[in-house]
Amino acid sequence: MNPTFLDVPLAWIGTWAIHAAMVTFLLLAISWCGGARRLTRPGVWRFALLSALATATLQLLVAPTWLDFTAWVPAEPGALVGSFAADAVPAADLTMPAPAASAGPDWTDELPLVFAACAVALATLGVLGLLRSRAALQTLLARRQPVDDPRVLAMAGSVAGQLGLRQTPQLSRCEALATPVAFGFVRPEICLPARVATLDDEALRALLAHELAHLRHGDAGWLWAGAWLQALFPWHPAVRIARRRLYDATELRCDAIAASCAGPLAVANCLLEVATWLRPPATLPRGALAMAARPSALRVRVEAALRGERVATWPRWWPGAAMAIATGAQVLVLPGVAITDPPVAEAPDPWSATGDANELFAGLATGYAHLQAEALQLRQELASSADPALRAMLTELELRVARLAAAQLRLRDLAAMTAEEPLVSDPERRSSR
Repeated sequence: MNPTFLDVPLAWIGTWAIHAAMVTFLLLAISWCGGARRLTRPGVWRFALLSALATATLQLLVAPTWLDFTAWVPAEPGALVGSFAADAVPAADLTMPAPAASAGPDWTDELPLVFAACAVALATLGVLGLLRSRAALQTLLARRQPVDDPRVLAMAGSVAGQLGLRQTPQLSRCEALATPVAFGFVRPEICLPARVATLDDEALRALLAHELAHLRHGDAGWLWAGAWLQALFPWHPAVRIARRRLYDATELRCDAIAASCAGPLAVANCLLEVATWLRPPATLPRGALAMAARPSALRVRVEAALRGERVATWPRWWPGAAMAIATGAQVLVLPGVAITDPPVAEAPDPWSATGDANELFAGLATGYAHLQAEALQLRQELASSADPALRAMLTELELRVARLAAAQLRLRDLAAMTAEEPLVSDPERRSSR
């Protein structure tokens, strides 16, 4: 079985898996070797998460690959019968006996279908889980109401102007929500819990600045793209690692922006206050961004806020140029996967033998044996078929086999009558004359 329609998808998935793993683990190695502070920028992990999609496609289309993965190995052709004398030529057998039992189909021929089925099943489960999480978020926010607190509205307008936003995003509040949530990239919105009214002015400013920073940088869209990628490829650990690092880097950047608006101490106090709202710990559905931190990351974020680290600013053209150069380098340097069928070893033409009559007889017997086996195989496959066209083809093939067998018998008789001694090659016959 050779399902060639799977060649391109499996080659692309294999190439993408190699590129994603190598880029992600290279960045992890750099962070472990002392470059952790340089890898806290979200753009680095966005590149790690999504660049393999582009490089795998480009490499599959335009660039050669280093790794040639052969998925299907056809059965090797049977060995040809060696040369023998004319008397050893077997007589024709028109009953077509069944050939010797073969070893059966190779189980490796089914591996592409197995891999494809597993990938589709895991992707289906991942997408269903993501949609379920999204539905849970929508259910949680279904009863939200617009914010009518003048202090919160005035503070949000002030912070939005300070961050350079043209207009203040929509603000809502939800009694069932335990932490502020920023969501939406077409119609951005910030949903606040009811407890937000208990915060003092500085903590409220820090909270709103954090959530507005998410919306200003389009973090909700990036988070949603990462969630979809993890849902489609849940079996790849690099996707989970890169997505978690992207989330942590995004939170640290928004904390730094909030610290520039409200002060480092206000951000640290706000983080600790919001963390107390999540007791016992609550699970936030995927697809939303919240200021609350995981217990394992809370200490890191508080310490980073207290250090007052400034957000690095780059020229607007620099990230795009750097990512384009890095993508081109990946296409040229990283290996890929190409699924191809190996060249099939062609059996030598039995009729091309010249000079030695014994070799001609051997080729004739071999060709007849192969044709006989093919006719038998076709008869077995069409045993349960009622198609008259196929049966006519089978009858024609059997007639040709019978004619070949009769010609083989006449040739044996002719050879026996014209040569009393064993057949020799033409050069030796001419020298004897």
